[in-house]
Amino acid sequence: MNNENLRALIKKKKNIFKELDQIRGSAMPVLGKYLGYPSCCINDFMKNFGRKKVISRKMSGTGYIPCINCNKKTKEELLLEINNKRICPTAFPNDLDKIDMSNIGQTKLLSITEKNLLIEWEKKGNILKEILEAINEKKKIENKHYLLFFIKKIFKNKKGRSQYEK
Repeated sequence: MNNENLRALIKKKKNIFKELDQIRGSAMPVLGKYLGYPSCCINDFMKNFGRKKVISRKMSGTGYIPCINCNKKTKEELLLEINNKRICPTAFPNDLDKIDMSNIGQTKLLSITEKNLLIEWEKKGNILKEILEAINEKKKIENKHYLLFFIKKIFKNKKGRSQYEK
């Protein structure tokens, strides 16, 4: 893969980010509903999305950001509420990379529009993940080549040969 391929991947990444940003406002509330988050927390998240609030919240690191009222509840109360409302078959808390999206098409708890939004969100997210992996792999290869070149250059003797070359 050469630099032109890396540039093309970076351009693809930017386009996917734009596409995800265009549907984020519609998809995020549906994703919150799918994950069983309380509607007050979903609304608060959407209202404050992108603002940097440094407030200690329960369940930190899970992807769930409780609103101020839900943050007053116990962890057990929140777990019970989320898991009872959850459409997603993966119990909460979960590894965000391992959320099961396989039952979106079958659930009767989401409208067709909501299902399509989540399916589109997941597809674009998977494409983005593949692009980011390809970019990272390309950068690793470039770094290895640069590192080998740099090491060779450092260890060259006065005759222009590396001490490791014969």
